[in-house]
Amino acid sequence: MFDPFDTNFTAYVADGTTWIRDPRTAEPWHSLASVQDYPSGVIGVSLTEAAVPFNTLLITVLTSAGTLAQSACILTAPPPPPGSAWGPAYCSAFTTITPPAS
Repeated sequence: MFDPFDTNFTAYVADGTTWIRDPRTAEPWHSLASVQDYPSGVIGVSLTEAAVPFNTLLITVLTSAGTLAQSACILTAPPPPPGSAWGPAYCSAFTTITPPAS
């Protein structure tokens, strides 16, 4: 099992594609573009560990249209798959979330 608790994940966006760095893998950068319902026009990303369950990484993306979408990645699968299989193997479909009204 690959415990995510001592793993530092990193994310960035380039040309609309979100990349996650998983240092547990030989090739550490993984595109999330193949995760179901990945939104177009992504310009920003944030990562946080979910409070429950503890093995979940929440990935929130911001699009150029001003919408937010989120995916939950469960990180207790067998050894991480390489390349583009990482996202679909770990992450749920992206869903649109609405920020609170100001």
